[in-house]
Amino acid sequence: PPLPCEPPRVDILDYDVSVDLDHLARRVSGHVDVTFAALPERPATELVLDAVEMSIAAVTDDQGDELSFAYDGRRLTATLAAPLPPGATGIVGIDYACSPRKGLYFVPPSPIDPDRPWEIWTQGQAQDTRYWMRVWDQLDDRATHSLHVTVDDTCVTMAAGTQTGSVRDERRGRRTDS
Repeated sequence: PPLPCEPPRVDILDYDVSVDLDHLARRVSGHVDVTFAALPERPATELVLDAVEMSIAAVTDDQGDELSFAYDGRRLTATLAAPLPPGATGIVGIDYACSPRKGLYFVPPSPIDPDRPWEIWTQGQAQDTRYWMRVWDQLDDRATHSLHVTVDDTCVTMAAGTQTGSVRDERRGRRTDS
């Protein structure tokens, strides 16, 4: 069953997500820039995100300065360098990696169907996005997002929304679709 909804600590406005999917290792390496606003009634001093079973390489502000953070294996709490005044916006960037057991699935060819191509797909409902992306994963919270996915050049990507670009890395045989 879904976890109960929690009151917001800030207003998440946008997620700008870049993920590199290694289907053979079943691993995600990612970076997410979270744009948020302090609530009108109080300054923001931290950004709290759901993030299950991930390793965190860095947490930075919009100037690239490192922020202190705490992570308990389920929640990431980034402490802002200075309080964000009510209604003001800020950006926190997070570099992370994970081998998700929920939310993002790597499906290989099988002994029954060895010619079936690899599939990688996501299912965030009810609260499973937190297993592959840093997010405030509450059922009543809404935010925009952009997604940049790096995969082997032989893969086909699909997503809801509008594709804005594709960049190939011929040397590595990889492609990033946005």
